[in-house]
Amino acid sequence: MIFLIFYAASIQISIDEIRANSAIAEDDSTLSAHISPNPLKSKSSNPGNHYNHHNPESDNLRVGQTPRNPRIFAPMNQRIFITGTGTGVGKTITAACITEALTADYWKPVQTGLLEGTDTDTVSSLLSNKVSVCHPEAWRLVAPASPHLAARLENCTIDEARILQLADQYQPAGRAFVMEGAGGLMVPVNEEVFTLDLIAVLKARVVIVAQNYLGSINHCMLTARMLQHTGVPVIGWVFGGDYHTNEDDVVKWSGYPKIGRIPLTDTVDKAFVQQQAQLLSTPLHTLMA
Repeated sequence: MIFLIFYAASIQISIDEIRANSAIAEDDSTLSAHISPNPLKSKSSNPGNHYNHHNPESDNLRVGQTPRNPRIFAPMNQRIFITGTGTGVGKTITAACITEALTADYWKPVQTGLLEGTDTDTVSSLLSNKVSVCHPEAWRLVAPASPHLAARLENCTIDEARILQLADQYQPAGRAFVMEGAGGLMVPVNEEVFTLDLIAVLKARVVIVAQNYLGSINHCMLTARMLQHTGVPVIGWVFGGDYHTNEDDVVKWSGYPKIGRIPLTDTVDKAFVQQQAQLLSTPLHTLMA
């Protein structure tokens, strides 16, 4: 343990020295060689494969900075992908509130844990507007596990090309399209593709859902850093539960804005979702403009 702490401190000192030297020389190119490569590079050399979505500008980022590559961070379209810092942080309720706030369509491409009910049914039951459509899942799997494992147990494979095809088919004209993932960014969709890869090829912008608990800062910052490193555009954070100053720190360190916070409640119903949607509506429209 002492060796690991010393080793980590040595790396940080070395990086700080490299940054200082680079600043003097007005050349940051040296630093990129000391940053670990993108772990999500595709094995395919096909130029049409978008899974290698590393943003080289992010190699020189400090905590709290975000890449400013206009090609990557320009508003892509009306697609919003709801991800979380982990499982059970409130993604589905957040998805319902955002869908209601934007009168968007909703879709969860892969549902696992089918015997426990579906998130699509939950969201559909909580919407008040008559415009939003909740589209059927592409895969409905029984095991309450990650998509790749649940599919493996049923001897099937989740095909990301099929997800992309259906996303184009379900995309509403002139309205937002809210998609919900399973767990966090590094949940495997199949044997080769992670949720983060899927978000990139869907060309969606991300809403990160987080709660305040012991260890949540680490989970939040790991999520933010991965998004920064890969250049996937982020709309902002939605926090759940009671307010904690951790929210302010995460916003400051990540550089991503706070969209809002959805409080704990004994009853989650249409009235609650409609109330929260009204609170989220203005910041959402502002950040998506």
